Amino acid sequence: MKFRFLWVGSNADAEYGAAIERYLSRGRFSDAHVREREARAVRKALPERCHVIALSPGGRPLSTDAFTARLERWSVPLAAFVLGGPLGLDPAFLDAAEVSLSLSAMTLPHQVARLVLLEQIYRACTLMRNIPYHK
Repeated sequence: MKFRFLWVGSNADAEYGAAIERYLSRGRFSDAHVREREARAVRKALPERCHVIALSPGGRPLSTDAFTARLERWSVPLAAFVLGGPLGLDPAFLDAAEVSLSLSAMTLPHQVARLVLLEQIYRACTLMRNIPYHK
């Protein structure tokens, strides 16, 4: 989509001018460009030898027991869990990931998804060590 904005006057008011510029700059990139840029940054940050587990609403759901069993395998040498931005992960990144994992069939806010992931990892670790947290 393309837009053109025409208005008379200036953005002299600093508060409004900064907000207007922020929204105008957001429109310069498509969602695909944003996801691609985020994917490049994530790829750079990934360790060389790791299992990449991408979290995605379209990923595979796992039971706690199945997640625990896989976590044991993924953690050698390292499990790297990747949660995308508000637009989700780049499709090419998802395709390249070893696993695409869903935490829920529902869409979760990012902070909640992070919390759910950490709790499930903690739960899996307690199961591996026979700690009664799981009950």
